[in-house]
Amino acid sequence: MKSNYNENFDGRVYYSGPFWDNKEIDAAVDALKNGKWLSSGEKVHKFEREFSKKFKVGHSVMVNSGSSANLVMIAGLKERYGWNDDDEIIVSPVGFPTTIAPIYQNRLKPVFVDIEMNTLNFDLKQVEDKITPRTVGIFLSPVLGNPPNMDDLEQIILNHPHVKLIGDNCDSLGSEWNKRYLGQFCVAWSSSFYP
Repeated sequence: MKSNYNENFDGRVYYSGPFWDNKEIDAAVDALKNGKWLSSGEKVHKFEREFSKKFKVGHSVMVNSGSSANLVMIAGLKERYGWNDDDEIIVSPVGFPTTIAPIYQNRLKPVFVDIEMNTLNFDLKQVEDKITPRTVGIFLSPVLGNPPNMDDLEQIILNHPHVKLIGDNCDSLGSEWNKRYLGQFCVAWSSSFYP
């Protein structure tokens, strides 16, 4: 079996394809040999705490993928806020299907807003125009870490307190706006470590 371990690591991390070194291999072997649980044990719990601290949030829950994170997040928000079937979530048409699919899977209705060609983010002028009494959320998904004007988006949320800002932060882990992580603008957000 060929591994992707590279003894001659040159400092570059490529957009796709796995990469690991001895630290990851040793940690995986240790978890298999000494962990109490294979899928979610002490290391995962420690990671969740450190991740929460790093990104200044109260809680983090690790799942298997950003896709699953979005699905769990939307289901949890629907339950928490008492959203009804066919309530609306505003979303950009540019991004991964796993931002939009959880909306359908939870019997909510995606409302698409066209993008700005220079940023590929949804056009904030159109976002506010699409808000109706059935709108419960705006699902932010910045393209490759490039957010829309978060000050303007935050003002839209303040103008419509029944609307929650949700973040698909899978492309934007660590991205900031005026020294605030993008997730800090949201009631909940997902992250991913792929690629």
